[in-house]
Amino acid sequence: MKQKGVDPLAFAKFQQAAEQKKRFGTHAEAILKVYPASTDAEALESAASLSSDSFIGYSTWRWIEAHQKTGKSRVYRYSFDRKIPVAPDTMVNGVAATSRDIGARHAGEIEYVFSALELSLPKVPWEASDRKLADAMTTYWANFARTGDPNGGGLPAWPRYDQGRRVLHLDETIKDAPEPNRGRYEALEAFAQKQP
Repeated sequence: MKQKGVDPLAFAKFQQAAEQKKRFGTHAEAILKVYPASTDAEALESAASLSSDSFIGYSTWRWIEAHQKTGKSRVYRYSFDRKIPVAPDTMVNGVAATSRDIGARHAGEIEYVFSALELSLPKVPWEASDRKLADAMTTYWANFARTGDPNGGGLPAWPRYDQGRRVLHLDETIKDAPEPNRGRYEALEAFAQKQP
């Protein structure tokens, strides 16, 4: 399956790396199950997810899990899911970007938290929903800085993470849901535990 802007070798490269056990050895099959690659598009998404998880997602999850067992402070976890608009002249790997980023990216929420959409990225065609999300995020963060609890100010409730491993998803609609990537993190944890 070939899609515009997708590296046609992404699927083959990702699947080959997992199948040949170059990185994950005997854990390659378990990793491929949670980072599937049955099409080019799915392989591209899985490769991006694995990269993100390897960079920060897994280690953050591990820290949160450890804090649940040993810490005394409350933990509130969020997932910034907004595929932010991109400037019209944005290029990604030499290809003109679509009107939205490929996905929510690490640090993509910073402009929202500080209500600095136009100041940070003036060429981006921000939407009313982006401004509404920025207002909500600024309020959550200010509440947390003031009281240690992000809730209040008429915002959707943000449950503590230890109450069912709930995560607040920040997008056009703000809602809490079960932790979405636990299977991926557990597969990475199983691999990590077997390393010397």
